[in-house]
Amino acid sequence: MVKTARRAARAADVADTTPAEVSSGRNTRQRRALLAVMAEHPDFTSAQALHQRLRDKGESIGLTTVYRTLHALTETGLVDSVRDEGGRQHFRARPTTEHQHYLRCRLCGFNVPVASRALERWARTTAADLGFAQVEHVVELTGLCAQCQARGAMSE
Repeated sequence: MVKTARRAARAADVADTTPAEVSSGRNTRQRRALLAVMAEHPDFTSAQALHQRLRDKGESIGLTTVYRTLHALTETGLVDSVRDEGGRQHFRARPTTEHQHYLRCRLCGFNVPVASRALERWARTTAADLGFAQVEHVVELTGLCAQCQARGAMSE
């Protein structure tokens, strides 16, 4: 029940996102609807599944608009993205204003945020040492979660 209340509060906060917070584009009805749906479903989700959820809620929005909006929101830092084994991108509303890295299960998609201070420090230092500025990075950590390991061990 507490999780549901938190999700509803986050959905309300995201739905009220101001144009300044979504600086890479207009604060459109579709953008607000997409952010609200993402806040209601905090797991990484494909663009196609998000599009279907929007359509199920009666939103008139095209798949191309969903993709374009997701990429813009990723650029602003409001949305995180990861790729699965097949290279397909999955998205979720960023649960914090800080840059995050995740450890994701290759089989079921379960993911957890990981502390990455050392990685962030390394990226800044390496960039500065080589004379770079405004450096961005993508780090994908994947493995098998405990449940998938247990299922694999049970089936052998």
